[in-house]
Amino acid sequence: MSFPQRVRQIGRFDQWWLYKIPMLLSVALLSLTQSDFSLKETSVLLSSILLLLVVGGIYAYILNDASDIEEDMASDKPNFFIGKGVILPCILALSCYSISLLVMLFWHLPWTLIALHTINYAVFIVYSLKPLRVKERGYTGIVLGGLGDACLPSLFVLGFCSYALEISFALETYVALGLWSLAIGVKYMTWHQMMDKDRDIKNGINTFVSQQEGSKAPTLVYALWWPLELLIFALFMIKFTSAILWIAVTIQVSLELLRWLCMGRPIVILFDAKHHTIILQEFYELFLPLSLITIITYHDSRYWILFMIFTLLFLPKIVRLLSEIHIAFKMRHHGLKRLQNIWCND
Repeated sequence: MSFPQRVRQIGRFDQWWLYKIPMLLSVALLSLTQSDFSLKETSVLLSSILLLLVVGGIYAYILNDASDIEEDMASDKPNFFIGKGVILPCILALSCYSISLLVMLFWHLPWTLIALHTINYAVFIVYSLKPLRVKERGYTGIVLGGLGDACLPSLFVLGFCSYALEISFALETYVALGLWSLAIGVKYMTWHQMMDKDRDIKNGINTFVSQQEGSKAPTLVYALWWPLELLIFALFMIKFTSAILWIAVTIQVSLELLRWLCMGRPIVILFDAKHHTIILQEFYELFLPLSLITIITYHDSRYWILFMIFTLLFLPKIVRLLSEIHIAFKMRHHGLKRLQNIWCND
């Protein structure tokens, strides 16, 4: 295995870029809509935040893989740390935190933000490593996982931007962001555990989902976390009142309906064994960050270079969506037939 392949296997770059980084970058971009930072200052700020998020994501995967060696060996799942001993993952994890600390010291961040980021790192230790390994402690595991994956990073990014941009956000903004990101984090953690349920049961890993029978696990998410996510998201859309964001939401809803009508793809709220895209997931991962950078560029044309960079970063997602739209268009007769059946049944 070549060095770039080893680095990619350790960091799982495709996973954190797809599922984690875009939503957290959106928090930074939303903060930038309230500032008059220069292009150079904005570029340095976004680069620093991106570096912190990337290093944090790699750190989390290092701990996860280092703690799952026995289980991965039993299920023949690839794991870079199999046969590597204990010292290597410790060195890599410590290096990740050291890089983060250097970035925070470069910005002269207050101790409260440094402490918050350090707590985020500690959460992953508690979640993954024995003897605590909260990952196997039922409902507490998915809540702590959501806290470390989404909630604490979101609050840190908002606090970082508030400090760097010299903007004061109201307490309710932090509360709303914390609850919204926690709800999304719990939803994604539940989804991840449902994906791994059979393997976890086979290897004796007692996650929250593997301990539940039938649809109890998704029901708990439907009953509490998903409504909370939708409520805060709706309040955000109403308060922000951006035509660009509403257009993005309309496109997202239209895509979901198009896939359902023409391609027969179900609208997935939490989990489907054949279709892994959850409702609103694409909005958070693609349309939200692109909408926000479009808003920033619309108000200040100097940011066009950032707009182009973001577009290139999301180009694979954009191409995939355009490909799906093309397929749906070719299958439009299925959509018309489905509509006719709905009308006839009514």
